[in-house]
This record gives sequence, structure tokens and C-alpha cells, in this order.
Amino acid sequence: MTTTIVPVAGRNVRYWWIFLLRGLLFIIAGVLTFRYPLESYVTLSIFFGVTMLFTGILELTFTLSTRKIKGWGWRLAASLIDLILGIILILDIGISMAVLPFLVSFWFLFRGITMLSFSGIVRNVGSTAWMITGGILLIFFAILIMINPVLGAVTIVTWTGLAFIVAGIFNIILTIQLKKEPQSSGKNGID
Repeated sequence: MTTTIVPVAGRNVRYWWIFLLRGLLFIIAGVLTFRYPLESYVTLSIFFGVTMLFTGILELTFTLSTRKIKGWGWRLAASLIDLILGIILILDIGISMAVLPFLVSFWFLFRGITMLSFSGIVRNVGSTAWMITGGILLIFFAILIMINPVLGAVTIVTWTGLAFIVAGIFNIILTIQLKKEPQSSGKNGID
């Protein structure tokens, strides 16, 4: 049986830290991307791969702990995509360098769509305007990268850095909203 997030949000507030860690990882990734704009694609590929791998692990942890929430399959797919792409980027740097702009843009596109979808699921928890805005911004960054992937490392670095920071900010906003939810005693029988 699936339920909406509202009845189980209070019980799963204890996982707020997952979104905080994701948000902090994204912001750190964005700041480091701007800090070293002239570094090679190799550095960006490895860092992007590690970030995707860890965010995939964190999201998989949350998704598996909230399987009864409606729409959990999309979160499962997103976490598995993050894991697989992270492993590919880490293990084969040559491929990573060749396809990095496309991986970055498709990943941001998928994350933006996932964020928009999740905003519909959590609409009863509070304001979702920030999630909708974040999803639209991630899709916007994805399209910018797709339109002209050959502008070079600086362009990819700039858009990647901005998108990481946007994703980080919106994950931290989600953390704040989850922390506002009262924790239930777990007596409702929903795991």
C-alpha cells in the first residue's frame, strides 16, 4: 500500500540530515567548481563522479527507508542513476571527458524533473514554490549545457557550479521544512 508523504513525514523526519548532507555536498561542489575554473575536465569528471556517487548513496538510503511513500519508484530510479553515472565517471576518465557535458546536462534535467515531481508529492507538507523554482532552474541549466556543449571547460564549469549551488540550496530548504514536521511516535503502523 502506498500513502502520501504527509502521514509518514513526521515519522521520517529523523532522515532530515540526508537532505542536509546532499545540500552541503552540492554547495561544496559548486564552490569548488568556481574556485578552480581552469582545472581540466579530468578534475571535474572525478569530482562530479564522486558527488553523484555519494548523493546516490544518500538518496538510496532515504528512498529505501520510505518505500511506502507514493512515488518512491522515481526516487529509487534517480538514486540508481546517480550511483551508476558516478561509478562510470570515476572508473573511465576518457569516456567521462568525452561525454561530461551531456552527462551533466542529462543529470540536471533528470534531477529537475524529479524535483518537480517530488513537489507534487509533498504539496500538503508546506509551500512547494521553492521546489518548483529549483526544478525549473535545474532544467534551465541542463538546456543551456545541451544547446552548446562545446563552449569549453569554463562554460561547463560555470553552469555546473551554478546548478550544484542551486541544488544544494533547495536540498537545505527541504531539510528546514522536514525539521518543521513534528516527529510522530510511529504508532500509525506505517514503516
